[in-house]
Amino acid sequence: MFQAEAQIFSHEYDSIPISKPKFFKQLYVFGNSESKEIVLKEKAKRTGKMPGQIWRNAGGYGLTLLLGGSLGSSSYVTWEIPAKLVCDNEDFNWEISLFCPGELNKDRERIKNDDGSYSVVKTETGSLFWEDGAMGLIIEKEDTICSFAIVMEPRLDSILMQWTHQVLDQPKYSKAPASATKKIFEPVNFISPEFGLVGFFRNNNFAFIFNGNTNQSWIFLNDELVSMSKSVFDDSWKKNQNKSPLYVLLSHAIPESQQLDYYRLSVLAVFLNNQISQRTFEN
Repeated sequence: MFQAEAQIFSHEYDSIPISKPKFFKQLYVFGNSESKEIVLKEKAKRTGKMPGQIWRNAGGYGLTLLLGGSLGSSSYVTWEIPAKLVCDNEDFNWEISLFCPGELNKDRERIKNDDGSYSVVKTETGSLFWEDGAMGLIIEKEDTICSFAIVMEPRLDSILMQWTHQVLDQPKYSKAPASATKKIFEPVNFISPEFGLVGFFRNNNFAFIFNGNTNQSWIFLNDELVSMSKSVFDDSWKKNQNKSPLYVLLSHAIPESQQLDYYRLSVLAVFLNNQISQRTFEN
């Protein structure tokens, strides 16, 4: 049991350990006995159509999904970024899609071959503009159970700002220098972004804040903190015994039948961080 002193915590919380047994596989195991396994399968980005724009009421959570939106010129595109969360029971699998405005740049380079002939090499590079109205959907058994707007400046957001001081102004973890002998385990030299989500989850007002300094995600339903997790390694290059532990805190107010939702949302945080950390990619 975990009892927090900070004002943001309004309940007692159980701490559930998360393990990631395989370094190169995005398999997450929650709990010790009767554990739950969730696999994150990220898919290739593709051009698509924004299912709509999320318009927010200035004073609250009200969202309107306008179907059939389109995003302009030939180089200005919508990137659809899909993923799947695979559970022990396929009825609980989630299909996730992020939609992000961006650009598709096509380049051609004329290269001389060894035999004196020439060939043209084509490359495609994508850019992602997360600040320009990115959004996401979660589908379970063909039903959309969650829709959200992605907020890249949560400190300035009218909904999220009530929690950002406590959630985001936490000290950074210090990182040890990478080993010169084990190149594959060297950490990537970048800081994870801070971002938020605002929308609906199973007909509840839904807010989510990710702290890139601590790699913690905070989930609020109807303005109340229900879960906090650390499911993203800040030091995954370290040996197992030296890693910072992964965990999810669950409010006692959450019935056991709903706990799987928050395990899946903590893996969603991994997917979001992986993608929002990117600004460009080769298509």
